[in-house]
Amino acid sequence: TLLVSEQGIGREGTVWSFSGNEHTTYFPMPWYLDARGFGVLLESDYRVEADICSSNPQRAELEVVGDSELRWRVFAGPTPKDVIRQLGDHVGRPTAPPDWAFLPWMCTQGGPDADLTRLAAMQAANVSVGSLWVQDWTGERENAGGGYGVQYRWNAH
Repeated sequence: TLLVSEQGIGREGTVWSFSGNEHTTYFPMPWYLDARGFGVLLESDYRVEADICSSNPQRAELEVVGDSELRWRVFAGPTPKDVIRQLGDHVGRPTAPPDWAFLPWMCTQGGPDADLTRLAAMQAANVSVGSLWVQDWTGERENAGGGYGVQYRWNAH
């Protein structure tokens, strides 16, 4: 199943399933590159069910769920590199991340004072830090629909 999903929500058949796996994605693009030198792209914002030669090694199936119009595009290569270039020409190419994204990211928690103290210690040791990942929380909370989540502190400092 290809759909935008927060860490696997909906992949187990229920709305409250939070079990991500190797198929979890924030950017599903229903497309594949065939070993015979062509690529296929389904152009849809709807959920896509994909079976790429799993049920039958001779058949690839892509089903758009809920869409009234099937839009697809074939990129004819002839080489895999040509197919990737043609796909990029059609959908665009990503821009390079900013420089800070390539520096170490520091994860910290414990409140603003503790976080800033840890950052100052890194700076004093001449360690470059590109980003602080701060996820302060105070424990578990029960979700309205069942299950448990993280109880965050949403105090801005």
